Amino acid sequence: MAFLTALLLQSGELGSLDTTRRLQTTHSFWTSEPPVLPEDYPEFGVVGHNGSIYAWYGMGQSLLMLPADIIGTYLERLPVFANFADHDPDIRAIVVSYSTSILVCVLTVLVCFRFLLLLDFTPNQGVAGAFTLLFGTTFLHYTQNMMENNLLLLLTLTGLCFQCEWLRTGNMRALLTGSLALGANVLTRLTTALDIAAVGLFILLILRIENVRGRELLARLWEYIRVVAPATHDSAGHPHLEALSPRDPGLPYLRLLFAGGLRSFLCEVLRLER
Repeated sequence: MAFLTALLLQSGELGSLDTTRRLQTTHSFWTSEPPVLPEDYPEFGVVGHNGSIYAWYGMGQSLLMLPADIIGTYLERLPVFANFADHDPDIRAIVVSYSTSILVCVLTVLVCFRFLLLLDFTPNQGVAGAFTLLFGTTFLHYTQNMMENNLLLLLTLTGLCFQCEWLRTGNMRALLTGSLALGANVLTRLTTALDIAAVGLFILLILRIENVRGRELLARLWEYIRVVAPATHDSAGHPHLEALSPRDPGLPYLRLLFAGGLRSFLCEVLRLER
């Protein structure tokens, strides 16, 4: 149902100027294209390392669109699509829009359903909750317009779901998976650091409700912190920050260190001309 809904909603357009600019950053990871088009600066962009101009967004959505961008670029060059060169939206945008939005939509609904089951809802209640998310909230709007909001929701729900699974089963892999998802959320938007705190509070409250006290509580909390702290810190990329946007002092610019190396690596693997 989620797949068909997302498929029918797509127009092939990226939906907003913000997403178009994030896709330009994506393209700069593996080609010689700049992260910010010259005509967009100085209204948009910030001067970073070696005088290069970078977007002031988080790079989470740009990384998500990378596989689709590579595939879409190759398809766009095929002779069969030669007549679509001046089409709006172009083939690359259509591939990115359809593949990315549908993937995020389906995964979010599935994670929502799984999380509700972990909270001891019945399967029927879980289905009802997942469909309510899909049809009764702004989630459907952002599925069509491909803003980063649905990605943020997916990563937050994933963090909640897998950390709750760790609480129920003691599975350390689940705890690590949830922590990495929350860290990737910070890489997308810095203010989601509050989501990490909220998830931690949620875990603590569940432990208290289940009457976990004393040394057992301290042991569980230590087990939680020693995984969550390094996982969220490393996946968010804060050890590599080199610059901040003057318009948004809190926004991490991991791309200043990361973009050049990633572009070189992908160009070598794909044997593309930089």
